[in-house]
Amino acid sequence: MKLGKKATAFCAVVAGAAIFTTSALADVVIGSGYYSLKDAVKQTSKTLTKDMDNFTLDAVVSVRADGAEIVNASGTVKVDAVGKKMESVGSVTSAKEGTEESYTYNADDKSIYRTNENKYVVYERIPEDGRNFMPEDIFEEEIAEDAEKLMDAFVGNLKDLVQVEEKDGKKMYIGNVSDAQIPTVANAALSFMLKYSIFDDRYNHEMGLPALETDIYVKEVSGKAVENESGILENAVIMGTLVGKDENGVEHTVSGECALTLRDIHQTVVTEPNLDGKDVEYVAATARDEKRGELGQRYVGKYKIDIIDTQEDQFVKIGERVFEITSIDGKNFTATYAEQYKDGYAPEVVRNYSISGYYSDKQYEYVMDYTDENGNQAHGAMMPNNGDVRVNFGVEFAEESSGYSISSDFDFRSNTFIRVFD
Repeated sequence: MKLGKKATAFCAVVAGAAIFTTSALADVVIGSGYYSLKDAVKQTSKTLTKDMDNFTLDAVVSVRADGAEIVNASGTVKVDAVGKKMESVGSVTSAKEGTEESYTYNADDKSIYRTNENKYVVYERIPEDGRNFMPEDIFEEEIAEDAEKLMDAFVGNLKDLVQVEEKDGKKMYIGNVSDAQIPTVANAALSFMLKYSIFDDRYNHEMGLPALETDIYVKEVSGKAVENESGILENAVIMGTLVGKDENGVEHTVSGECALTLRDIHQTVVTEPNLDGKDVEYVAATARDEKRGELGQRYVGKYKIDIIDTQEDQFVKIGERVFEITSIDGKNFTATYAEQYKDGYAPEVVRNYSISGYYSDKQYEYVMDYTDENGNQAHGAMMPNNGDVRVNFGVEFAEESSGYSISSDFDFRSNTFIRVFD
């Protein structure tokens, strides 16, 4: 599932929400600010994605466990939608791995990436009229309305704890919730999600985050945000603390803080880095970039994934999934998909498809049309991947964006089919 653009949009919306400016923001309390804050989030999302020529986003995130800092990260992203340029600078410091810095620059004709060895790699590409450097408005997605209703119900009476102070055309939203104020069902649901996501992640454990398993609850959440005169959320900070026990019954306290600032709206300038005297590697635009969407005859051939079964204490190969591109004509291609099993291992349904495909300028991938095992018209997605091909079957494409979801029951260990050479 591709989530890049939606994730970017969500981050941009959150970025518009934010923290505390000065104590001079008055004493005029106008009641519950929940719905006003929600309207400001929507306005920020719409303005950020539709009307801003450029902007700068700053973010700082820190996580502590039992009083010790696990990770501290900061970053700045500059976006110039009109000039089709974007620059990202970041730094991550962890107790386990030290400090790592990053730098990327994207323009319509090139991308520049700085490696850990302080080497710059320049990927050249052909300019494209349709390339968009702005995020998408998350509230234009069909799921947004239902998600909003669910959030309203989930928050319940807590919405009354969001207050807003107004002065000189600006609004400051303030909210602070303790464990005693959080409904039991809400705390239980949040604890469940955290247990099987953040606290169940091996990388997080390696970084020093304790693996909480029982008695997990949110102890406190607080936040502040400032809405400017234009109705845009320009600063935000949210802090939270939760408590739980690991598998040995030892209690741990985990706290986190995230601060974001949206600034220099319509005043941000993105400049290509000066690489004079630097260690630089140039990667020329490929033939596919020159004629976007044209595969090239080199991709005609067979690709496969082994079908593996677990038997007692060993893995056994019981067959192969074979994807074969049989012909390519510019942006169009034909292909077949077949499942080949060893004797005695074939399931009741063995899939065999004849596929017609084409490059989609909207999806930035190759769309596949075929008839599935039930006689229904179905769709898939394919993308070349360093000589191999990445394939998903049974997908549903979003109508108003470039994303798609996978709705089939295909049990792939990986969706990358490896090229087979005779």
